[in-house]
Amino acid sequence: MLRDLPLPTRLLATWFLVVMAAGFVAAQVNLHIHHGNADGESGLALSDVVAAFHGVPGASLLTAKISPGGSMARRISTPADRQTIVDWVIDGASEPAFAPVREVLNRSCVRCHRPGGKMQQVPFGRSREQGAEFGLVKPLTTQSSGMSWGALARSSHAHLFGLGTLFAIAGFVFLRTGASNRVKACVISTPFVALLCDVGSWWLTKLNATFAIGVVAAGVLMGISFAVLIAWPLVEMWGPSGLRKALARFSRPSETVA
Repeated sequence: MLRDLPLPTRLLATWFLVVMAAGFVAAQVNLHIHHGNADGESGLALSDVVAAFHGVPGASLLTAKISPGGSMARRISTPADRQTIVDWVIDGASEPAFAPVREVLNRSCVRCHRPGGKMQQVPFGRSREQGAEFGLVKPLTTQSSGMSWGALARSSHAHLFGLGTLFAIAGFVFLRTGASNRVKACVISTPFVALLCDVGSWWLTKLNATFAIGVVAAGVLMGISFAVLIAWPLVEMWGPSGLRKALARFSRPSETVA
């Protein structure tokens, strides 16, 4: 039983669970910041999942970034400048019509989008003096297709190894609770199943936007199961007697881990 462990051992388990809970909250904040406007509108929604993994039909990376709610919208000084770029993309993003767009990009974007700038990984020009170049901007006007297959593989690798290890350690702590073996099997297995469904739904959503609901459902299930995995041991170790008695209904002495 967790409550019977020496104080240093309980403190180690407690701080691990508390830090992991804080990390989970930080992950949700990061999710809202980086994907909450993927569809060009503020706020996290199903359309943001579709935009992130499948892309936005009829939209390009450039227009998505500068549209209201986009990460670069504040860099474009006026709605007229923004509309100049959007109209150019809609009309086919041709080189003869690039001149007014070039003026907007030179005023608002090239300072950072150039070698040596803050956004040098996505250059609009070779230098601030030369300004934006059609050949560098044109690739950003193709239809948004969401996360690339390479990026999807990297993200999947990181999530499966990272969260899998985290769930395993938290699960080991949960094994020391007084829950019955049946409850332990359910609570420990659920986050792993949710993780596999979540990552699997990323790949399916890349192929078909319909599967975006799977990403949302699996994410919710993973969050709830992880919360149980963290909260239950904390209550057993430090919670008031009323809560511990409530959890005791899910335990059987004969199945308690020694």
